[in-house]
Amino acid sequence: GIHSPGGRGGHPSMSAVASSNDQSLADESNTRTEEDREDGRPLAEDMTARDRVWLRLDDPSFSTEGYWWSIAILLLITLSCTAFVVETIPAMCCGRYDNVWENIEIVCVMAFTVEYLARIMVCPIWACGDDSSIFNWQKDQTTGDKFLQELFARCRFFWRPLNLVDCAAILPFYITLASDSGSGGTQFLRVIRLARVFRLFKLSKYSEGMHLLSSTMVRSWRALGMLFFFMVISVIVFSSIMYFVERGAYFYCTPEAVELGKCDISEVAVRTEGKGLDQCDDWANDGSNQVAAKRLSCCYGEAWYAYPPSDLNGDGCADKSKFESIPATAWWCVVTMTTVGYGDVVPLTTEGKLVAMVTMLGGILILALPITVIGSNFNIEYEKSEEEKKHQKELDNQSVKSSVKNRTPPPAAP
Repeated sequence: GIHSPGGRGGHPSMSAVASSNDQSLADESNTRTEEDREDGRPLAEDMTARDRVWLRLDDPSFSTEGYWWSIAILLLITLSCTAFVVETIPAMCCGRYDNVWENIEIVCVMAFTVEYLARIMVCPIWACGDDSSIFNWQKDQTTGDKFLQELFARCRFFWRPLNLVDCAAILPFYITLASDSGSGGTQFLRVIRLARVFRLFKLSKYSEGMHLLSSTMVRSWRALGMLFFFMVISVIVFSSIMYFVERGAYFYCTPEAVELGKCDISEVAVRTEGKGLDQCDDWANDGSNQVAAKRLSCCYGEAWYAYPPSDLNGDGCADKSKFESIPATAWWCVVTMTTVGYGDVVPLTTEGKLVAMVTMLGGILILALPITVIGSNFNIEYEKSEEEKKHQKELDNQSVKSSVKNRTPPPAAP
């Protein structure tokens, strides 16, 4: 057969046609690749030095330098948060190792500051700009247009949630510095120092898991709203029932109780419910109390007292009711419905225990339905993340192949 210099078999004109087709396919591939990149980043051969610096700071998978930079930031975040926790240990605080914690704080804040300023300075328009802006960024740009373009890009960068977290991570240090840390005993400075815990949220930029979790929560906002609504309704209902079942007996201050030293005369008032506090001791020792071996006394003044009378701490005083109001009972209800069960508040009567059983079962059912939706959304977001990584890898490979093909000289004309 006849072979052209380009290595293709057939007529020379066919080689030219094939070469033209290859070039058109390459151009189409480049166009499709640019359109498929969701973050708007340019192709590798079109990147400027500014683009590469930004990607090294923002995308650990872009280069080896970016990977090690993200590792260094992660280590500093871990070190800063660890120091914040450890310095509260009595053996480590209060002047013993303050110089160590201060030096760690300075090093971490300086690194976070350099990272934040570098990112806000080199952030390219395709990463921080707005394609829907009223300004014409693409044609006939003036110097003023370019300035406004860069200014708007910086403003959009600053107001992004993760960048606000970065700002909150370093701002407390400078506020404390400006407020003279020597007088750091004020409540204001303690609150400012507490804001350092926001550095932990910097991990979300480097942790795929935290990004996946946040995406799942955003996708599941309807289910979370349903969960909150069901919980509020259930807590109100079960707390109200438990309050009326377990509130016990109410005793109020009377002139007779004042004479017995049970209350102060200023507390004497007309009540429409309950009994006089002077009758409380007899009520607590009528044979129904759970501590029959000793006599109980009502030591807490005007209050709801638990029924049957009990003395859990052994001080000889009848216990106040743990269900003295619906808001107080709501704590028990939330703990029970979430199946935590601290045991600090428990029903004493048979009726109360029956209500508690219904509350437990109701809590399991109410929590299970929305959480199932959230779990399903997590699987969807995980699969989406895996597809995006696979797609991005294919685009990168396609970009490399297109770049190599474009640089290959066309076959010589016959």
